[in-house]
Amino acid sequence: MADTEQGFTFSEDEFSTALAEALRYFNYDSLKVEQIECLRRVICLREDVLAVLPTGFGKSLIYQIIPKVLKNESDDTQKFIVCVVSPLEYNRKQQVESINKLHGLSAAAAGDNEETDKDIEDGGVNIVFGSTEQYLSDKWKKALQFGSLHEAEVLVVDEVHTVETWGIGKKGKAAFREAFSRISELRSLLKSCTPVLGLTATANREMRDRLMKYLGMKSSLLPIVVSPNKDNIRFTVVKANSKLHCFDWLLKILKEKKDQTPFTIIFCKTVNDIVSVLTFFLMELGQSGVYVEGEGPTDEKCLLGVYYSQTPQSHKDCITKSLEGLSGHVRVVFASTSLSMGVDFPHVKCVVHYGPSKNLTSHLQEAGRAGRDGQKAYHVTFYHGRHLITCEPDIKAAVRKSLTSCCRIAFLESFDDEVCSVSPMHDCCNVCHKSCKCEDSGCSTPIPNFDCIPTSECDQEQAREVSEDERACLKEALNEVQRSLSSQSTIRMFDSTGIVGHGLSDDLIDTIVSNVHNIYTVCDVIDYCSAPSLKIAVITLGLINEVFGDVNIPDELYELVSHKEHLHLVSNLTASLPTDMPIYEDSEDLELEDLL
Repeated sequence: MADTEQGFTFSEDEFSTALAEALRYFNYDSLKVEQIECLRRVICLREDVLAVLPTGFGKSLIYQIIPKVLKNESDDTQKFIVCVVSPLEYNRKQQVESINKLHGLSAAAAGDNEETDKDIEDGGVNIVFGSTEQYLSDKWKKALQFGSLHEAEVLVVDEVHTVETWGIGKKGKAAFREAFSRISELRSLLKSCTPVLGLTATANREMRDRLMKYLGMKSSLLPIVVSPNKDNIRFTVVKANSKLHCFDWLLKILKEKKDQTPFTIIFCKTVNDIVSVLTFFLMELGQSGVYVEGEGPTDEKCLLGVYYSQTPQSHKDCITKSLEGLSGHVRVVFASTSLSMGVDFPHVKCVVHYGPSKNLTSHLQEAGRAGRDGQKAYHVTFYHGRHLITCEPDIKAAVRKSLTSCCRIAFLESFDDEVCSVSPMHDCCNVCHKSCKCEDSGCSTPIPNFDCIPTSECDQEQAREVSEDERACLKEALNEVQRSLSSQSTIRMFDSTGIVGHGLSDDLIDTIVSNVHNIYTVCDVIDYCSAPSLKIAVITLGLINEVFGDVNIPDELYELVSHKEHLHLVSNLTASLPTDMPIYEDSEDLELEDLL
């Protein structure tokens, strides 16, 4: 190995020897061909690499092993540094903990605390994690340009698809996290010879070209790509309705198996959807069905979990420990996309999408949470018309195609030119299962319950006739409740009409009155009106019943609102509201609980 102006260079023989030695620290005998090729191009050729490798393939191991490979061919006193751009705090924390358990390697997250920051600045950390925003702050820009991080051997961009999905605005809208589009700026702060390694699980041909451009890679470089097609995952796509009986199969399993229920993640498109689905589960399971018996904190005994940006960190930790198999009883998680990247949950049996993701890349990224242990797993997509409105064309086309032809091919053909149906066909998807002839008499494998949505009279679309007098009566009743709630609480929320109490704003009242012909359940209130809390939804439903007398409000619903034990599930879970609501000021935790 030679130290030149272009950084450390290896011969092929030196690389092979150093890699074999480094693998001993990670308890691996060998690496996959694509992992080795990534390392060879980064270390030997000092080339940029875009690697698209499926979930569970071992992307993290590629950059974790780099300091050890370099160390084995150098002076023992030399410390080799890898800078990793990682978008989510939980992923950074998980990786740091994992690496620091290895002998002879150190990892730290920028900004974690003063002590670790000093270690990073002194060049004492092998693998440094940070978000793009952190690295572009004045403190860390200085470290990258003039300090110890300037000597980094590789700049790794993990979950590199977020450079586009989060960093680039579309259709006149601002980017979710604009800093993610500025990776090339980070490159300019490092040595000119520092290669970039971009890693992601899913990126189709067009996205790969765009990502290489965003990262400042030469167009002549070939990405390293492994198909995201995982034969152990069976696909299902079913058009449902908003009545949520598409989840009856999972409720049945929860009631029968309790904490032996297979790990399941339900990805929802909006907070409203999380509220609706969670409420449905709580009502159907009842108090005794939500918790396991025994001593201990309530959240650790709960079978359900909610994971999105505003979930308290303590609850997130409880959920992730359960999914990792370390402790806890959470078996079904209602989640946003924040649970879809970089996490290592080896035993998730089923991923459900209640509404497709925004685009096909994100959809497959989330689907990849299932079956990481190689065991048979399931990816189920339920949707109704409203769910497709905000989807990009690629996912809309895939969903529609999957209704009449192989779901696997519909979802994966733009990522894998050679994708085909799995044999036997009952292991491929719900469409192929219907044509399976695995035995002379047909197929002996029963069709899963989630392939068939139950229907009942209450599932049929209802629309009551409403007179103008009845609308006026309902509006007056809602206004009276609004005045009562405003006088009872110091909580203040803002919307376009000014300050309102408890979220029952003039805008919301008008929306309820306009849609009352469609509202029969609490889920309808949330679905049609974006009710800001379960409590407001139940109050609204009660008033509608007083006016029309045709609404059945189960006792479980009132119990659900009054039960303080459920607060760990629904605290901070506030439905998406019009304009800038909700914004809370001068409120105590107990007052916020009243919103539930």
